[in-house]
Formats: sequence, C-alpha cells, structure tokens
Amino acid sequence: MKDKCDKCGQSFVGGSNTICPNCRYDWADPYDNDQFYQKLWDAGLDINLPKDFDANDYYNAGVIKKDDLINGAYYQGNCRNSNVAMWNAKDNCFVYMRTKFTNVYKDKINHIADDNGFDLFMPFQKIDNVVLSS
Repeated sequence: MKDKCDKCGQSFVGGSNTICPNCRYDWADPYDNDQFYQKLWDAGLDINLPKDFDANDYYNAGVIKKDDLINGAYYQGNCRNSNVAMWNAKDNCFVYMRTKFTNVYKDKINHIADDNGFDLFMPFQKIDNVVLSS
C-alpha cells in the first residue's frame, strides 16, 4: 500500500484508499482523468460539483451532454466512487460497480443534468475498449 500520492505528494492516512484526498489522483485506476480535470480547472470549474453549478459551464469544458450518450456504452468520467460508468437509457442513469469496504455491488448514479442532491457522474469520453479488473 502506498503512503504518499505519486502526483502531489499528499500523505495517505491508513486504509486501502487509492484516491488522493488532495488532488483526487487514483493511482490504481487505468483511466487517468488528469487531462479532463485540467480542462475543468482551466475553465475555473471544480471537479467536485458545487451546489449552485451550471451544467452548461461543464459541457463547455468537455462534459458530454445527456442527449449525446449512447445506451449501453461505457464512459470515462468522474463521480465520488468511480471513473467509469455505463449509460442506461431505459433507467435514465449511469450504472457502475461500487466498492464499499469489502463489498462490490452495482449502483446507479444520475448524469449532471439530473441533479437530485446526491453524487452525479460527469462523462468525459466514451470508452471503446473497456478494461475491467477484479
């Protein structure tokens, strides 16, 4: 287990977390979001959506609009618990595998266009060849 972030040098405090609490770099994730995060930062936007966010600001910075998503396609993006999710048009949400402690289960999450007060998924790019790991 690492004790320091490779990107910013922030120390990790215990646990098995692979996401840096400072810069959110996930050293265990094959989908590196740095280039997308940089677009958001350059536009003056935060990767952690503020309560009063304007979705159009995020679309202009590269987030894919809900109308442009393809049913059954996987997308690289950002939410609190995953960097990859599949769009499910029938249920009008993303589906991803969530790990909570030692349990792994399927979870649903809304697109940023459908803010329900909970975590939201920001899709940046469609993934053509999904890499799944256990």
